[in-house]
Amino acid sequence: MKFKTFMRIVFVGGVLLLAGSCYGCVRMLTASKSPEPPVPRTEVPQQAVSATATSAAPGNALTPLQSKIIGKMGQQLDDSKLQDAFPGDVKVNLYQDNKQDGINRAELDLDRDGRWDEKWSHQNGSVKRQVSSADDDKTYDLELTLTDSGWVAAGGTSGETVPGALRSFDQAILDRAGQKISGDKIKDALPGPVKVNLYQDKAGQGVNRAKLDLDRDDKFDEKWTFVHEGGPWKVKRQVSPADNEQYTEEFHLEGGRWVAR
Repeated sequence: MKFKTFMRIVFVGGVLLLAGSCYGCVRMLTASKSPEPPVPRTEVPQQAVSATATSAAPGNALTPLQSKIIGKMGQQLDDSKLQDAFPGDVKVNLYQDNKQDGINRAELDLDRDGRWDEKWSHQNGSVKRQVSSADDDKTYDLELTLTDSGWVAAGGTSGETVPGALRSFDQAILDRAGQKISGDKIKDALPGPVKVNLYQDKAGQGVNRAKLDLDRDDKFDEKWTFVHEGGPWKVKRQVSPADNEQYTEEFHLEGGRWVAR
């Protein structure tokens, strides 16, 4: 073999050997690096979602769901219990311990974790709400009573109130709008301290008026009218502040609140 040919072979072999060594080093360095950790996802706990969904009303005013529950109190059930009465984020069971009295209790599972967060009871027109702050279905450490100003803690005051908030009995009256009755009037239609008369001015029309005697002194403090024009019910509420059946204040129901006109 000629010397020049031998030197070329040696040179090419050295180049190939050097290239292989560099490639091996690169592979080792790449393998030793830790992979980038995945970016963590931010998730909202289900309990927080449920709590937000049931806290739409500020202060101590009734939330839309709470108003629905109040509206059911005293109504008759075919059985002693109605499970999951309002399907949604919150599970609500309604109970009728005595058929004569209608629905008198409710239990709420705010986050559907199988533990009751709240227990409600209805007696003689009063609604009591017991709350388990620890969500343990054992210790109900907060007790609230429903007043015209909203929920009041035992031995406390109502605190912040919301102008125009529905009172404890308002939703029960609103639920009767348009319901057909056998005659033209039902006297003292709802249980409780407030006397409510319901009226149907035309046969088959359904309830279209109501009168309220808030203190049962035989003078009506409020007159309501219900109008249905294909959409949501329009409700007008006239009030006699002096309790003399002179109605000088007027409110309309808008967005679940009473708005002065």
